[in-house]
Amino acid sequence: MTDKFRARAEQLAGELDSMSDEEFEEMVLDSLRQHTKVVSLRLTDRLIERVRRLAEHESVPYHALLRSLIETGVSRLERAVERKAS
Repeated sequence: MTDKFRARAEQLAGELDSMSDEEFEEMVLDSLRQHTKVVSLRLTDRLIERVRRLAEHESVPYHALLRSLIETGVSRLERAVERKAS
């Protein structure tokens, strides 16, 4: 686990510890209510292996890393489109 990841995990643990049971349950339930859809993507074996290695290095599930990479990429493209439009 990287120092940055460990520091963030400790920060989150502290925030969660300071919450009441009701606040914690509300936060968890809100996250479960976020609607997601299952999609099927065709990825090369090489790409999947690269993502798995990175995820293992960061101690995160590779599916979560893929989702994060897609989210980050889409956000960057949206910002680029907005800059071009203005």
